[in-house]
Amino acid sequence: NSYQYLLPNFDLALSVTDELQIRFDASRTLTRPPLNQISPVLNVGTGQRVGSLVATGGNPNLMPFVADNVDLSAEWYYQQNSYISVDVYNKNVTNFIVAGATQQTINGVIDPTTGAPGVFTVSTNVNGPAANVYGAEFAVQHVFDDSGFGVQANATVVGTNKPYDPLNLSISGFA
Repeated sequence: NSYQYLLPNFDLALSVTDELQIRFDASRTLTRPPLNQISPVLNVGTGQRVGSLVATGGNPNLMPFVADNVDLSAEWYYQQNSYISVDVYNKNVTNFIVAGATQQTINGVIDPTTGAPGVFTVSTNVNGPAANVYGAEFAVQHVFDDSGFGVQANATVVGTNKPYDPLNLSISGFA
């Protein structure tokens, strides 16, 4: 497979005071599929039946995940080595990888009932729909004086425009 992407990145940091930082980030990021998912190897089982030819394998035509990201955060450093931060983000992600199937011929196999090339249903991974992912991250770290001991906690809240309904079998499991 072949592809080209421009991956711009724009970051700003504003020191409102010595203790308060505000950050803004806008970027495009790319994540390639795992190697085992783009392997061109097909597995064709024995005992195939005419009219239901099946195979499994990788998909070398998978495109990478691409995300357009916007983040805005505030960090308050209220004492040495201690802070509270809040970050909100919005990510538009395309080329999600989902389970799917393709129709293809394999190595010139002929369907004996038609004399035409046999068409296999190949179970593989395919690029699926796009989704908008948004949310907020919260973090706190507190160090107790000069003891070297402290506590740290964080939480992330995530939402999407592609909600998952486990009771609706008429749509794919993409979420």
